[in-house]
Amino acid sequence: MLRVICGPPHSGKSETLTSKLLKQRALNKRIRILVPAVMGHEKSPGVKIMERALALPAIPVGNKMDCLCVTRRSKANVIGIDDCHLFEGKPWFLEAIRELLSNDPRNPKDLIIILAGTDNYNPKKQTLMRELRKISKLSIDLPAI
Repeated sequence: MLRVICGPPHSGKSETLTSKLLKQRALNKRIRILVPAVMGHEKSPGVKIMERALALPAIPVGNKMDCLCVTRRSKANVIGIDDCHLFEGKPWFLEAIRELLSNDPRNPKDLIIILAGTDNYNPKKQTLMRELRKISKLSIDLPAI
């Protein structure tokens, strides 16, 4: 199942994602946090807060195999991915998400993927976040603060 949290900068996406992951942990789900591996990019404040709240490191992923292998090896039931907009222009990310949501026996059973990211809100431009929202079971759009 895919859930997408989308909103403008500083609208509470990371906090909402952290809250959703904490609820999953309370249900005894195994959690894994992934973030984009961007050269020279320091983890966002939201990711740092999430790491502290969940006492888990955020694992940087830079290609499809990173994303698939980290998820499958960890045997996590829930994957949280913050700053998804930084995967814009990287078609492998959408492919990896679709593959993880498929019925492939290598994938964890009943996998929940919760993503958070900023959309550019240009109605004429197709974006990664819009593509993810199309295949999600639940989409949360946060308003600007």
